[in-house]
Amino acid sequence: MNKDLVKLSLFLAWRSLWRNKRRTIITLSAIALGVTLNVLMISFADGMYFRSIEDAVRAQAGHIVLEHPDYRISASNDLVIDNVDILVNSAKSVEGVQEVKSLVKGSGLLRSSYNGSGVSIFGITPSYEVKNGKIANKIIEGSYLSDDGAKTMIISDKVAKRLKVGVKKRVVLVASNIEGETSEALFRVHGIFKASPDNADANIIHIPLKTAQGFFGMSKNQLTRLGILLDNPDDRNRLFPALKNIAKDNSAAVLKWEDVMPEFASYVKTDRFMTLIICGMFVFLILFTIFNTIMMSVLERKKEFAITLSLGTPPGLLRSQILFEGIGISLLGCVIGMGLGYLGYLPLHKYGIDMQGLFPEGVSTAGVSLNTYVYSRLTWGVAIKLFLSVLAATSAMAIWPMLQSTSVSLTKRD
Repeated sequence: MNKDLVKLSLFLAWRSLWRNKRRTIITLSAIALGVTLNVLMISFADGMYFRSIEDAVRAQAGHIVLEHPDYRISASNDLVIDNVDILVNSAKSVEGVQEVKSLVKGSGLLRSSYNGSGVSIFGITPSYEVKNGKIANKIIEGSYLSDDGAKTMIISDKVAKRLKVGVKKRVVLVASNIEGETSEALFRVHGIFKASPDNADANIIHIPLKTAQGFFGMSKNQLTRLGILLDNPDDRNRLFPALKNIAKDNSAAVLKWEDVMPEFASYVKTDRFMTLIICGMFVFLILFTIFNTIMMSVLERKKEFAITLSLGTPPGLLRSQILFEGIGISLLGCVIGMGLGYLGYLPLHKYGIDMQGLFPEGVSTAGVSLNTYVYSRLTWGVAIKLFLSVLAATSAMAIWPMLQSTSVSLTKRD
């Protein structure tokens, strides 16, 4: 088809769309509403995932994690990484790395004069946790650790109740050190935090990093985990090879946060999939509206098409006209919908939504406390994919009516 016929097809398609203004406006409204709802739902969900992931990686891991190669197979207390100072300095030299988080992690038994409880031991840097950690903000009795608090610890209200201890009470921590020998030390409870509703963090205790290294028999140059925090989480795939080379040179394994927190990663993946399913249902409903509009338009003009074909009009001109009608109404509806969706997204992105009233005790899943204050997040990549996918799906609804437009009898009388 030459350029003149394309221009003529576009002109005729535009004129045909507005022959029945009411039907066209209803169809545009349906498309625009569906796209708007998709933009709002996807941006809200991505904002919730992004905020939760950021909180989780800063509290428990990192965007990229360095560990002993065998730690994922068996989380033993003796599986540590050496040459920490070299790893930290090398990681910090990579452009895009914001901070390197040091962590000593192990398991042990916490005892009081009344009872005992198995616990997960986290040796942390208190000043970092105060700024980035979740547990530091959940203290209900006492206060969080200070950098000079040697033999002090933070426990959950569940453990405190089980052991019948309170703030300033003494407890005994027992665990195996890196040599396989029993290590035992007396600690004082410095603060108690409220465990998550699902008790995912109920058995976590925090002690200062240097104290944890001494307790497990580690040197100052040994740790269980190094968490690499990035300026921009979207740069992770770009920075991963450089950090992997650094870890390889020092006999450490480099992992993504999904490998360290597989249950939480699975939750995010599943929940995102369900969001896309719901968005797909909106698009599916839109498709029927588009198909009905174009098909009715074709059926109403069958006599008109028969006359134009009998006068020598090329069938390709009629087909392209119907196709352009479908693409035109889809394109216009998607543009309006994206515009309205973006206008609705802006206040949600700037001010957020506080859902604390819906979850007064907080909400957590897979061992991660979710932030109840959500800011919408929409990237150009997601917006373009959404626009193109809806446009392609709705435009495809014009194919069958397009084929039917020239399936008319030139001799049959009605």
